[in-house]
Amino acid sequence: MTISNYFIKKKIKKLIDQTADRKPVFKAFDHIQSILVLYEMADFESLSPHIEHLKRSGKKVESFGYVRKEVLPEVDDSYHFIVEKTDLSVKGIPTDAALQKVLACKPEVIMDLTHAGCYAMQYLLVNHPCNFKIGIKKAERDLHDFSLLVTDRDEFNYLFEQILFYLRNIRTK
Repeated sequence: MTISNYFIKKKIKKLIDQTADRKPVFKAFDHIQSILVLYEMADFESLSPHIEHLKRSGKKVESFGYVRKEVLPEVDDSYHFIVEKTDLSVKGIPTDAALQKVLACKPEVIMDLTHAGCYAMQYLLVNHPCNFKIGIKKAERDLHDFSLLVTDRDEFNYLFEQILFYLRNIRTK
């Protein structure tokens, strides 16, 4: 159980400040070979077909889902989970073991599809050295190199299609 979001929000802010000079490297969809997807378990049913679509498109996809309860679906090894009870401290900060699991992934793109208050996943995102981070714009400071402003979280399929549309239309040298 997390006692307060104060501590993790403070750490996230500090990490954002420390990485302010980070240079993003935008990539077109055709040039992306590996993707890390961050999401919340509440979105698993909607998200899993999209992850499978990315895999069928030839992308190496790994994912980390944030789980508030310990009921995990049966899935292949490319799906990983951050479980609130075991992978977070009482301050809500992911353990070193959880952080190392995420850092062990070497994606070219991180796709953050978490909700605004999912600070554990935001912490993992800002700690990762990946140089192209895509996500949903949150009220806090900008965490992503490329953000989409979303007004209705119920339109998850539309959101995912928009991300893919923009990735397919990025032109790089």
